[in-house]
Parts: sequence; structure tokens; C-alpha cells
Amino acid sequence: MDALDNKSKQLVSIINELERLGIEKSQIPLPKIVVVGDQSAGKSSIVEAISGIKVPRASGTCTRCPIQITMTSNSDPTASWTCKLSLLKTHDYAGPKHLLRDEAELWEPKYQPDSIHLQTITDKDDVEHFIKLAQDAVLSPTTDPEDFFKQVKGRARARQPQEKFSPNAVCLDISDRDIPNLSFCDLPGIINQMDSARDEYLVEVVRELVEDRIEGENTLILLACSMGSDIHTSSAASIIRRTYGSRAADRCLAVLTKPDLLQSGDDIENWRRILNGETFQFGHGYYVTKQPSPAELERKIEHHEAREKEQEFFASTKPWTTELAEFKALFGTDNLRNALAKKLAAIIEDSLPVINEKITERLSAVKEALDQFPPIPTANSYGIVSDVLNQFTSTLQENLEGVYPHTQFRMEWRNCAENLRDNLLNLRPDVEWNHEDPSTDQPMRQSDTPTPTPRKNRPEVVELLDDEPSRPIGRQGTTTTPQRKRKLEHGDIATPNGTPQSHTSTKKARTRVIPIRSQKLQLEKIKQTLVRVSLSGIPDEYDSKALDQLILESFQLWDAPIDKFLESIRRLMGNLFRDVLENLFKPYYGTPLYDKVHKITGEFITLAFMSFNSAKDRALRSERFKPITLNREILTHHLRAHQRYLETNRFKERANLYIDRQEMATGRSTDGQDRAKKLTKEKDVILKDLGEDEFHAALKVLAKVRAYYDVAAPRFIDNICLTVQSELYGECKQKLLNQLKIGLEIDQPDLSRVQEECITLLSQEPDKEAQRIALTREKEALEQAQRRLRELPMQMGQFFGPDFGLFVGR
Repeated sequence: MDALDNKSKQLVSIINELERLGIEKSQIPLPKIVVVGDQSAGKSSIVEAISGIKVPRASGTCTRCPIQITMTSNSDPTASWTCKLSLLKTHDYAGPKHLLRDEAELWEPKYQPDSIHLQTITDKDDVEHFIKLAQDAVLSPTTDPEDFFKQVKGRARARQPQEKFSPNAVCLDISDRDIPNLSFCDLPGIINQMDSARDEYLVEVVRELVEDRIEGENTLILLACSMGSDIHTSSAASIIRRTYGSRAADRCLAVLTKPDLLQSGDDIENWRRILNGETFQFGHGYYVTKQPSPAELERKIEHHEAREKEQEFFASTKPWTTELAEFKALFGTDNLRNALAKKLAAIIEDSLPVINEKITERLSAVKEALDQFPPIPTANSYGIVSDVLNQFTSTLQENLEGVYPHTQFRMEWRNCAENLRDNLLNLRPDVEWNHEDPSTDQPMRQSDTPTPTPRKNRPEVVELLDDEPSRPIGRQGTTTTPQRKRKLEHGDIATPNGTPQSHTSTKKARTRVIPIRSQKLQLEKIKQTLVRVSLSGIPDEYDSKALDQLILESFQLWDAPIDKFLESIRRLMGNLFRDVLENLFKPYYGTPLYDKVHKITGEFITLAFMSFNSAKDRALRSERFKPITLNREILTHHLRAHQRYLETNRFKERANLYIDRQEMATGRSTDGQDRAKKLTKEKDVILKDLGEDEFHAALKVLAKVRAYYDVAAPRFIDNICLTVQSELYGECKQKLLNQLKIGLEIDQPDLSRVQEECITLLSQEPDKEAQRIALTREKEALEQAQRRLRELPMQMGQFFGPDFGLFVGR
């Protein structure tokens, strides 16, 4: 048959149309050619030779999904080579392997295949690259295929595939002059073992994929076998025999590859008997091809040059020109291509009447089954679903924004934010005033020390020093006036109550609790840090690195209150979502709509918090990287306040020790009130007697640490709260409704499909409704296939004769 014959073109075209309609899902096998073989059997080279294109060969880019290639001859003498690249989705993704009980559940058959056009290619050199991207898209079912084809500097970006293999297909529709009308499917090569024990299950996954594709009485199997190995040990041949049993030979055409491995002196007679059909018989016989060597592939040999070298090989190499010369009609890719085109056309021609009959029978059965179902529940199902989704997202938004009367969530959220603020500010470093002064062996008096007792004797209620700066300065330069001896309950980090009120609740927010204690430092350790880090040879001079180190150390205890804050916000949001869902979706409890919305919102919150956690981590890393601020005025204000605080308390500590020594020498003692008067009245004398404080530099540095802390902590708190509003609440406002529509599969352009999905979502018996929808879609596909077959005689009558149309008129 002439390769340009229009009859062959129409036959291949009609079968491709029926396949894309999903007719095989109705147990109607279609004629097809599938290419199978063990890994390293030369299967990819055969595919390239037949199609004239290059397929991915780099490490990790072997065939990992079916690749359907359709070749159509274009009779227009001015036509140029083109290739339309698309995906044929026959299966839906069920979820990551580690979440499933059985790897076989990874992919679920679709009601009807979906075809997604990706790219029209006009340059053969681009095909390999785009096949790689299309295969990655097939292996990443939760990612939009278009994302793999976004251009970056003229080339599409690479992405890491999500799965290792997929039953969904990459389709290439190639059109050119002087090519045979042919369609075939390249399947993943058979593997016997994986590199990792974790991936060992893939061996069986690939075998099942191949077995599923080669089933069908009209399937012609092209089996690739290397002449460098024993054909009897081929794993692919074993699968074929296991699938078809005694009929295996009738379905196969074997292609022997790597003929250059056969040299004179080898068992030529054995191969002669195989080619002659005396041993290891296949119904469609054998062909032998010589494909480019690895070196030739590396230099990207052109297709026409490869075919010329192949012809030269068989015309000049023994034993192909001697002992095996009688089989020369079976040598070469061109002979193979023409044979495949003829065989496929013959199989299709013989099968069409049977296919049409089976379509008619199945269509009748589907219509009868549909008649058993009650009428469609509602014609306004989409409006119902759309309204409740809009009400759900708008109610959430009102709560998140605190629109009256939905103010409870905002009060609880503000409570969480204020707790975070107070907890971080209370972690500001302070001095362990009750340490022993190194200048004396006598302990300081604790009865008059206005600081907490040591941790081991600490009571549940503690007091803050009266004159310690308790709040950083505000944005307008004002400070919060501290109460005298504020009492703070000691306990865990404050969180909102576990279950918020309804989204319309008017319950008042809880009273705030500030449980976090400040970080207590010893002046001696600060001094040692300054000495250890400083490289200056001048006394009491310290390196700025010492200050930076002490500042950064003051942020190390932030993680616990921040994590508790995030836990509180997550619980608060989760409870809000649950309350609104249960209130608005109560009429739909027990339907797929309720269950799916519950699942989608849970996943949405999880992903939103993952994004927020990343932003929080970046903000925290920034604060812990290196101290910096341009807010000089506020920093100076805090520095002066903390210097006064530290100097005052250090004087009290040293003066009390000084007076203690005097009283011990004289035997006289003073009570607390008299001692306070003496400290005030004789301050200058005491200071002169005490002399220079050895911790003067340490106090100076600590004042700077505390001042910077009072700049950095509010800054970080504001950033975190802004991020909560923008990346958590903002995500809900901007993306939740769209995510719900995508998850419920009602964002499709096909309104009839959307209506069907909504009916299923509202159905109290989703299994029966799903069955009705599946039958309806099958009926539509069968009717479309029947119409297409009825049109065929007008296109094909000139080739088949006047009797051809009889079978489609039934």
C-alpha cells in the first residue's frame, strides 16, 4: 500500500478519535500498535527511527508514561513538518503513595479521557525537550501542566516530577510529506529491579501498565529484542505470553535490534531459523533494524543520515549479505514502517464493522440502565452550590475583618497578639541582682532588694521593679506608664480558650495574662564576654562584636512564645472555619458537598500556615542575623532610660554591701527606712568611698542590649502580626473561594459537567448519582462515536466500494 494512501490516513484518524472518546472504557477494544521491550533492548531507537524524532535519553528521563505517536501524511507539496503535543488523561490521581494502602490505588480510571493541548512544535530539534516537559507534567498530576511550559530565557523551566510512572499518555500528532499513516504507543521498558528498595514496587507497577495496554484482540504488539541477548529470556516476551497464552504469537511482530553484535562464527543458523519462523514464532514475523551507536547519538546524528548508514550496513556487512541475505526484505526501518502501516490499516479495516456493532449494543444497554434512574434532582444545583460557597467565604471574611456583629474572632486574635507582645517584651535581658559581689565574701542583703528571689525559691506571684522601664516607647514617642509593683501570674504562655464562640458571639475577650519572666544575666559573665571577644588593648574598651553577640543571644528564647502564638492562631482559625461550616452547611450534612468542603478547608489552612511559617522563619532569621536599626531617636530614648535603671539598681546593690560592712565593723544596724534615707543623703560620700565600679563597661553594654531589644522586639511583633493578616487572612479573602471551586471540580468551562458535579455534590446517595453521571458520559461518547462512524462511508466509500456503508446503517 502506498504510504501516502488517503485510505490509510482516514482509518488511522477514526481509531484515534474513538480512543480519545474513551470507547475502550466500554469494553470495546480498538486496533492499535504498542511498542514494548526490556530496558536497553533498543526500544527508544526503534521509536525514533519510525517517527523521525528524538526522544529523551538522559539519565532519569526514560519512558515513564505511554507516548502515543500518530503520523499523518500531508499531500500538500508546500506543507512543512509540524507536531501537536498534548496530554491524554485517562486516569485521575488518587494521592501520594505513602497515604494509600496499595500502590495500585495511585491512579483511578476517569469517566472519560481529557485531552489537553500543550504545544505546537515546528522545529524537530525542540521535540526532545518538549517531550521531557510533557512527561514531567504527566508525572506531576497536582501541578497545572502549563506551569511546565512557562518560558525562562527562551527555554521552559525544569521541575522535579511528583511520581515515577503514570498511565496517562503524552500524545504527538506528527504531520509531514512522505511519511506513512501510522499510529503507535511506546510503553515504558520492562524493569526487573530498582536501585532503591523503597521503589521496588515500581517493577510491578510498570508490568501492570504494560499488561493493561497490550490487552485487546486487535492489539498489534511490536516487541523490541536485542540480538546481544537471548530472546528466550526477554521479560517483555514473558509478559506477552502470560497475557495472551497460546495466542501470544498471533499478536506479535518482533524487531531485532543491535545486529552489529552478531558476527560471523556465531550461531547464525539459530537466527536464520528464528527469522524463517521455524523457532520462537510470532504471527507477524520478524524485522531487523540497525540504529545509531551511542557515539552517533551523542553527536545528534540526523534521521536521514541514520537511515543511510543503516542501508549501508545491511548491504555490506556479513552475515547479512551472506548467510542471512534471503531475509533482506525484513531488514531496515523503512521496510518496518511500511509493514506496520499496512498491518495497522488491515486490522482497522477488518475491525470497524465489529466495533460499530459493539458500540450499538453497548449504547442500547447504557440507555436501558439510565432509564432505571429517577429524574435529575434539581436543575439549579450549580446556583445552590455557588450561593452557599459565596456565603461561606463572605462570612469567614466578615469574621476575619471583625465586621459588626462578627467581632469575637478579632477580639480573640488581638488577645493572642497582645500576649505575644507581652511575652517577648518580658524576655528582655535583666541583671541577676542578687548575685554575690566579687569584691566581698559577704552576701548581699535580700530583704531590701527590690528584685525577685532566686528561681528555686520563686513564688507563683512575682513583682517587677518599680523603676524598670516596662514598655518600649510608642511610635509617637510616648511611653506606657508602669503600674507600681504589677503582679503577674506565673504559668504557661497565654493562649486563647480552646473553642471560640459562634461567629456571632458577643462574649467578651479573656483578661490577658503575662507569664514570661525576663532573662537574668550576671554582670561577671557579661564582663567576661567583653574581655573574651574584645581585641582592643585599651582598658574598658570593647569590640562591637561583643555587643552584637549579646544582642543576638537575647533573641534565643523567642521560639517558644512564637510557636505558642502560632498554635493559638491556628486553633482559633480552625475553630472559626468549623463553626461557620457547621452553621451554613447544616442542611447538607451527609452529602459529598459537606465532606469535600470540610476536607478542602482543612487542607487550605494547613497550606496557608506552611506559607506563613516560612515567612515567620525568614523574619526571625533576619532579626538573628545582625543587629540594625535606623530609628536613632527611639533607640536613644530607650538607652537613656535603661542606663538610669541599671545605674540606680547597681548603686543600691553596692551601697547596701558597703553599709553592711560598716555595720559589721561598728556593731550597729539600721532598719530599711533609715537605710534608704542614708543612701539618699550620703550618696556622694558612698560613691567616693566605693570608687570606680568594675562592672561599669558591662552595665553600659547591657543598657545598649536592652535598648536595642526594645526596638527589635516591637518591630518583629508588628511584622508577625502584619504577616498573619496578609498571608493568613489575606489568603482566605483572595484564594479560598477559588480553591473550593477547584477542589469541588466546578470551575470547568463545560457547564453541563459543572451541573453534573453539583448534582452529585448535593446528592444524599452519591454512589448512585456518580453511577448515573458515568453512564450519561458514556452514552454521550458512544453517540458521538456512532455519528463519526456514520460519516465514514462518505469519506471512505471510494476505497471500500459501495457495500462499505452497509454495516453503519443498522
